[in-house]
Amino acid sequence: MKYIINSFLLCCFCLIGVKRQQPDCKRFKDGTFTITDKDVVYIIERHGNKQSETRQGSTDTSAFVVTWINDCTYRLNPYPDYFVKHPNESKDEMMMITITKTTPNSYFETTTSNFFKGEVSAEVVKIK
Repeated sequence: MKYIINSFLLCCFCLIGVKRQQPDCKRFKDGTFTITDKDVVYIIERHGNKQSETRQGSTDTSAFVVTWINDCTYRLNPYPDYFVKHPNESKDEMMMITITKTTPNSYFETTTSNFFKGEVSAEVVKIK
């Protein structure tokens, strides 16, 4: 009987520990962020179901439709005007982003897509 009680308590503590390790993704659903890719800084603004990305120092902006799958995973699809600028691109392009870790002012993401192989990881810093 003592073995069963100890096993039960151990399972409860493990479950509590796993719950605490879940990233706090909700606070990154909206806001202004920066992400650096090969020494190029991008400004990301995400509000509701729209995300825009602008290369720092440029006025060329790309806009995406944001679809949240769960608190830590979302999909980005280009807005239709993207295909006016890039008519040779596939109309079914999409990126799937998973937030894997959070800090007080940033999150780490892993991105996969149907237009490139593998996955890309990066830190995204919230500035507003």
